[in-house]
Amino acid sequence: MAFQTYLVSCPPNCDIETLKSVAAQIQSLGGMILLVTKQRVMVAGFDDSQVERVRRCQGVAFVGGVTLDPRGAATQELYRAFTQSLAMQVPVQAASRPGDSNGFDAEVPEGG
Repeated sequence: MAFQTYLVSCPPNCDIETLKSVAAQIQSLGGMILLVTKQRVMVAGFDDSQVERVRRCQGVAFVGGVTLDPRGAATQELYRAFTQSLAMQVPVQAASRPGDSNGFDAEVPEGG
């Protein structure tokens, strides 16, 4: 069991609520949304033991592993985008406790 990076795509015609729902389901499994594109594709990190559960989530069309070449030209740009996305998620999750009225509400960034 290891935390891995995956592409998770939704159908191209899905609405934003479906995308938010998939993101929330991934987060409920202990995952993080690293990036979301206009093409309804997410780059997400989650434990590899959860892959089948993510595949079965309503609204998920595809789940596949991602390996980035650390020497690749675009890798540093992607890492910066991932860092910005995580910075928006982590403080809110850390402050949220079960039973809080201000519980975590999955926000899916537009664009990408």
